[in-house]
Amino acid sequence: MRAVVMENYGGPEVLKVRDIPEPGVEPEHRRIEVTRSGVNFADLLVREDDYLTGVPLPFVPGPTPSPTISRQRPTAGRRPHWR
Repeated sequence: MRAVVMENYGGPEVLKVRDIPEPGVEPEHRRIEVTRSGVNFADLLVREDDYLTGVPLPFVPGPTPSPTISRQRPTAGRRPHWR
């Protein structure tokens, strides 16, 4: 899987495209394919080490994906019983 990864704090030059391991699919979770992802202002602050809390490195910015579901477990998507 390819991702933009930030391994150091700094300017745009610290953002590198890297191959990273694909995450597993846990019970009751889905794996999504992301072809586009938005980067928000908080990501810029994290990159400059100016965010409210320290973010551990390496960091993959882009918490706003445009996903499609590529794999899901049989129990994924079942709603819990609310009382």
